[in-house]
Amino acid sequence: MKVIDRIDDDFIEVRLLDNQIQCYNLKSRQVVAQEHYTKPIEKIEKKNNSTYLMLNKKNEYISTIAIFTSFVDEVCRFSTSAGYILGLQMLTATHGFYFGYYEIGEFFLKKSNKLLKRKVFPVNVCIIGCGTVLKQLYLSVRKNDKYFIIKLDWKRKHVPVLIWEKEVPSTIMVMEITENRLFTGMKDGTIQIWDTDKDEFIEENKILSSEISLIKVYENYIIVGDKTGEVASISYNASIKWKIKLSEHSIVGMHQRENDLIIIDADGKIYAIDSTSGNLIGNPEEIVSKGKNVKFVSDLVTYRGYFVVSVYGGIWYISSINLLSSFQHYMNDPLVRVLKQHPFGFYSGDDEGYIRFWTLGSVSIKMEHYDPPLKEVPNLDEVYRRLLGLKPIE
Repeated sequence: MKVIDRIDDDFIEVRLLDNQIQCYNLKSRQVVAQEHYTKPIEKIEKKNNSTYLMLNKKNEYISTIAIFTSFVDEVCRFSTSAGYILGLQMLTATHGFYFGYYEIGEFFLKKSNKLLKRKVFPVNVCIIGCGTVLKQLYLSVRKNDKYFIIKLDWKRKHVPVLIWEKEVPSTIMVMEITENRLFTGMKDGTIQIWDTDKDEFIEENKILSSEISLIKVYENYIIVGDKTGEVASISYNASIKWKIKLSEHSIVGMHQRENDLIIIDADGKIYAIDSTSGNLIGNPEEIVSKGKNVKFVSDLVTYRGYFVVSVYGGIWYISSINLLSSFQHYMNDPLVRVLKQHPFGFYSGDDEGYIRFWTLGSVSIKMEHYDPPLKEVPNLDEVYRRLLGLKPIE
């Protein structure tokens, strides 16, 4: 066996065997595409777009081989009775909980890339939730125009056990949990902190002007954003370190890089800010052309060098190197509200009650042979277009 090349972004190794060209997925450790090939090869030249030219002993071109991968594919899904998937909490890369308006549940991603539900439980008007590795679940619920936070013991085989229920003054819109702290973001802009070991409310602080739309817990600080575009950094006891008015639109996504924070608002603008001061770095980038009426709705995840965020009608990919380089994956689903990271892809939860897993798309090998062999390959761009099934350049 001879390794021709490694396509790093796709985690694919291109291999040449005695009678085959193979594409081997380094993550799944599986052959994902192969084609029969028996021509005698002396030399291989790599061209752009994962295209290779094969030469014989006379230094003549005998074949063009092109590797094609779709950027991302939905590889599995399962349906729920949740109505709307409003939250996903991943305990590991392959094990998590989903929180929907009418149902909560636990699920696994098997090695065979199959999503399986382990246990589900019906609820009424669940707004958001989160869970721990000890299978303690916290839910934000509404009952008779009052708002509550409840704690469930999920370890029982069939029906979860209510541990406690406490009324709160405002709707809890978002939750983030650490080893022994639960941070809740309220509709009135307040952040509450709970001790999950002692089951006690610790303190609260009115941080922002309107409904909290996002909480991110990092090692030394917590970043919160609201529906009117305010962003603040707070300590673990909810004291404010800095606060800025970043946008006129809801803060929907955030990603920590080495020296800054990348923040995206619902209007499709991306901001880079200094996490220690809140100062804007450069100018905001508008990744959506005016007039498209696109609204971003989910948090950011990363995949193959891109930031991924959901929009009405699909999922949008934004290059992490060039923030203005982007493209959209359209879906029939009306709204993907939730994206969660996986090492080799991401999960999504949508308004049809589906949980989906997305990863590297299909891989294919296409070849064109030259008989008699050529000293040079004329119009290589046209060869590549032909392999893609595109019309010739006029």
